[in-house]
Amino acid sequence: MTVLFDPATTTDHSLLYHKMIRQLPAHVFLEQSRLPETLVFKARAACSRPGLLSRMVAAVRSNILKFVSSLCTILVANPAGPEPLLVTGGGVDLSPYYCHKLSYQSVPILSMSSTELRAMYMRDHPPLTNPRVDVNRLTVASFLQTKMPSAARNLWFRLIHNKVSSKVNVYKIFKLPDNLCVYCGYRETTTHILFTCPANRDIWTNYFSLLFVPLGPLDMSQVAMDVLSLDLSTYCLLESSLKVSTFEAITCVITAIWRTRWRDHYDSVGFDNQSVMDRAMINLRRLSSLNLLS
Repeated sequence: MTVLFDPATTTDHSLLYHKMIRQLPAHVFLEQSRLPETLVFKARAACSRPGLLSRMVAAVRSNILKFVSSLCTILVANPAGPEPLLVTGGGVDLSPYYCHKLSYQSVPILSMSSTELRAMYMRDHPPLTNPRVDVNRLTVASFLQTKMPSAARNLWFRLIHNKVSSKVNVYKIFKLPDNLCVYCGYRETTTHILFTCPANRDIWTNYFSLLFVPLGPLDMSQVAMDVLSLDLSTYCLLESSLKVSTFEAITCVITAIWRTRWRDHYDSVGFDNQSVMDRAMINLRRLSSLNLLS
């Protein structure tokens, strides 16, 4: 018998040791989602035990009932739009955003019933993967309420889902000779292109010294992990006349690095640390002015 719920973290023992839950097979309550390797709670009309199903869903939503970590992702409802849904396997999954955005003639690719059609329309896209980080729901809500241009928000969603167009993600699609960074020779991963590349270190160091309370030597691997998990609580802005949030400050520097990288690639404009810093500060002042006017 497959064990669904984790006895170590589940606080509602009336459900944990419920006789019917322990006896009934998992498919009574769960079914295959539109997303790959993902299960979803059934609708009440499709479940033979609707009352028990409602109790389970309510307990999962309130974080009383938790699934064992060995299970694949389990959603409360099938993704039907761009809103992020609750995930019980250790955080919040924003992949429904891609389920909504990846479409062909307004039809979401991942919702197509035909496996062959999904494979055909997805063949030019790297696999959807999520970094192994725990994202707090309240932090996600705060992030989604942050004002930023759509291009910057798109970069954030790509970053969170490891969909940034780094060489590791695109070299097979574009048939590149390798997946190595042209600046340092290391593998150009999502975190490397924006954070850990040695070419970026001076940019981040100078930017943090201008805007943030000093935290000691800057560990770019830790910064990357904090940004990926949307956990910026340890970074405090210095007092200034700028009206920006921590999310907005980080947005300005990662978009400046991203823009300069692609200008170097497409327009042969050299990657210069000072120009990246200038662009980040211009973005920051412009955003502060917009916030003051709003």
